Amino acid sequence: MEYFLYFYNIVLVLVYGLLMSLYFQLILLGKNRLYLWTALLFFVYLADEIYYSSLEFLDTLPAFYQEYPSIKYVVYFAVSISMLICYRIILAHTLSILPEKKEWCFLAFYSLYRLAAISLDLAPVSVPSWRFGVYLFFDLLPYVWFTILSFRHTARHDSRFSAVTYKIIRAASALWLFLCFCCVYQIYFLPELADREICAEIISVFSVIFAVRHLVYVSKNQKSAGAQSGFAEADLETLFAKQYKLTPREMEIFRYLMEGADNAEICEKAVISQSTTKTHIYNIFRKVDIKRRSQAAGKFLEFCREYTQGHPL
Repeated sequence: MEYFLYFYNIVLVLVYGLLMSLYFQLILLGKNRLYLWTALLFFVYLADEIYYSSLEFLDTLPAFYQEYPSIKYVVYFAVSISMLICYRIILAHTLSILPEKKEWCFLAFYSLYRLAAISLDLAPVSVPSWRFGVYLFFDLLPYVWFTILSFRHTARHDSRFSAVTYKIIRAASALWLFLCFCCVYQIYFLPELADREICAEIISVFSVIFAVRHLVYVSKNQKSAGAQSGFAEADLETLFAKQYKLTPREMEIFRYLMEGADNAEICEKAVISQSTTKTHIYNIFRKVDIKRRSQAAGKFLEFCREYTQGHPL
């Protein structure tokens, strides 16, 4: 069992670290806040996994935490609050449910409650055993609220996702809430079962599966966008020139017109004389059916729009 946990911890650290680094790379490419908060979530997962690994394989740490129990509570508080924030922002960007000011106020009060609960547990006074029931109720409130939000939003059935996708989201939300309940219940009522929370491990595995699926989706979109971009930049200009019977030289001059270049700049870039430039511009205006050079870009965009509507990329 010890060897299994050893290799299991190594695999989790590698997986969390890899996903975290991939999402941080996506931030540099896409500047998407969803990538940022997903990267931060896996950073928290990674820190939490390293923490539990240290407890299991470094004999000095359990004794240290027994001597200074406040450190253990603070670590658990920081990890749980960080995960809550990441879950909420990821939900906001996935289903377009932006958090309101009252939610941030609730999270602030919830954090104060958690700190008060920690202080009560560390205080050298006798406290009633029924406090665990109160802890269980209040600890589950944010997760219940997130589940309600996801169910409320998926009931609208807008065009962003298919009906099957909405059913999967609702089922995943319900399962996530149940696993969160099991995690909190184990912490307060069954702490002797194991140091690790099995349901928390299952949640992290689901997070990995959804993250991998999301990365595959992003990768396909980027390849599709790259193919469309290459098609638009190269093939559409060729089709435009063929449509209006422009020679390669005239298409080059037309490209300069779209960029807003004047006759002197066209002469310098194309290395031709003023009279040749005027002749090319006159022929372009006649073939493309425009009267001013400011109409060149609009004419090309109109052609692209009409062509792509008739021939989906």
